[in-house]
Amino acid sequence: MSFSIFGQGKKDSRQSIDIPEMRTMFSRTSANDDGTFTSTTYSHPIHYMKNGDWYPIDLSIQSNNDVNRDSYSMVNATNNFKTYFPSDITDGLFCQLSPNVHIKDMLFGKMYFLFFRGMPRTSPTYI
Repeated sequence: MSFSIFGQGKKDSRQSIDIPEMRTMFSRTSANDDGTFTSTTYSHPIHYMKNGDWYPIDLSIQSNNDVNRDSYSMVNATNNFKTYFPSDITDGLFCQLSPNVHIKDMLFGKMYFLFFRGMPRTSPTYI
């Protein structure tokens, strides 16, 4: 008797081609080589809209070349929002949710250590 656990065993040899026009924020659709389609839906966004088209979300961080945010050396801009990362963490993160909506967070970042084993839980230790 032989069996395979889901996701293991022989690789499916069928070919499928992504159809960008059928993407949504939460799904993708592929055309299979046998003439059928396969749609996969996720519980979280997998695409973001740019210039009327859906693109895959990519969480990688790149060098920032936006002259309007030149104090932030790194950025993730391939998402529903842009997150800018400073060279100095005390400058905080800058998130651009839309052209007119921004959030600046983690200003004056501190690390907090709570000691629990054999030490009283009075107040955090700041560094």
